[in-house]
Amino acid sequence: MLLCLCHGVSEREVERVIAEGADSVEAVGGRCGAGTSCGACLGEIADKVAACGGGGADGDNPCPGRCGDSLVSVRSAGRTRRREAA
Repeated sequence: MLLCLCHGVSEREVERVIAEGADSVEAVGGRCGAGTSCGACLGEIADKVAACGGGGADGDNPCPGRCGDSLVSVRSAGRTRRREAA
């Protein structure tokens, strides 16, 4: 799913640049352009940076830190929509 519509950057791409060491919204923007135009996606990028912790991923997990745990708990609770996950 696209996270940044202005630059066509997907959630997966944002997670990848975080895994490669981007540890702030600005660093994500510098690496892939997400969040550098209208700013509508800045909150989601900040949430990803906070949840993923930034940097240190192995090649198998595009999002290190707690992202996988969060996804498991959301799915196990039967939540399927973004607004239900909060």
